[in-house]
Amino acid sequence: MLSILWNLAAFIIALGVLITVHEFGSFLGCPALRCAS
Repeated sequence: MLSILWNLAAFIIALGVLITVHEFGSFLGCPALRCAS
């Protein structure tokens, strides 16, 4: 039971991080990567 809660919490955190990185990257990451390469 506890492991299920931990897995769910980890999944939600990972999803939040992915969304944050994607939103942040769409504003700053893409132009920076294009300029670098």
